[in-house]
Amino acid sequence: MFEPVQPRPVGAPSMGVLTDQGAAALLDGAPLTHLKKLDLHHNYLTGPLRDRVRGALEPAGVEVDLDRDDADEDKDDDGTVWRYVAVGE
Repeated sequence: MFEPVQPRPVGAPSMGVLTDQGAAALLDGAPLTHLKKLDLHHNYLTGPLRDRVRGALEPAGVEVDLDRDDADEDKDDDGTVWRYVAVGE
């Protein structure tokens, strides 16, 4: 009578070192609209890219978690940028 309900996968590259370049690659690749939720909190995304992620996925019903944009970068005197994951194994 009814087809079984299949859970939709959750994407979770959260608490890492994802930057605008990586997030743009995610959006430009295979569609992510099959996801139930995409957890990108605590990463290194700028406001415009965060808006792009929301605009691409939320209308398709994907819950997007971009909370805690407080990931800090450290820069050396020579311009080297260091980024840190929030949780590592």
